[in-house]
Amino acid sequence: MSDMHSIRKEDDRKLQLQKRDAETISMLGGFVAFISLPVLIGTFWADKMSARIVNIGAGFVLLFIGLVMLVHGLRNVSKLR
Repeated sequence: MSDMHSIRKEDDRKLQLQKRDAETISMLGGFVAFISLPVLIGTFWADKMSARIVNIGAGFVLLFIGLVMLVHGLRNVSKLR
């Protein structure tokens, strides 16, 4: 009986850790997506064309990474509930 109880505790702990990790990934993704917005807005004040291209590229890469992390985390959170 004790073995079943300890196995259940381990499973509950794993589920809690997976849920925490999924929430952390979604929050980090939202943060990275939010940080990409000032980079994209800063493109309008860049004087050189090369600076604009770098800002646009970096902003879209950050936005893409952030949105992928956000969607992945939210999907895992909903799957674990």
